[in-house]
Amino acid sequence: MKSLFIILLSFTIVTIGTSQVTAENNKEKEAKVVLVSNNTTKNFKGNSFEGVNQLNSKLKQHLNLPAIVTQEGLEGVVLVNVNLDAQGMIKKVKVVKGMHKEVDKTISETIRNIKQVDPIIIRGKAVPKTIQLSVVVE
Repeated sequence: MKSLFIILLSFTIVTIGTSQVTAENNKEKEAKVVLVSNNTTKNFKGNSFEGVNQLNSKLKQHLNLPAIVTQEGLEGVVLVNVNLDAQGMIKKVKVVKGMHKEVDKTISETIRNIKQVDPIIIRGKAVPKTIQLSVVVE
């Protein structure tokens, strides 16, 4: 009788533990986006790359990743080239290394909708510049 009780107790503990693990695994994962600029230029006096920081910040703020990211557990990096004119207007957005068609499209459209950031300043002058962003989706 004791052994039957111990077996039933063990089975109950294992079943409860498995249910808790399954419930935790089924919780909707929230996709996390980390943005890092790949183009680093030496920061000499008279240079300003605040536009890159603004672009990162605005992209992270406005980017709504498609549901497929969480549904399929997608993770990866999307490399995006962004052409800025001397006034900081976004002229062209090109995905150079994608991870999924829907994700790539969402990222590039979000960047296009930002439209303008502070201009890139090199040696005291606003210049057109192509910057490359790595959008890391975890």
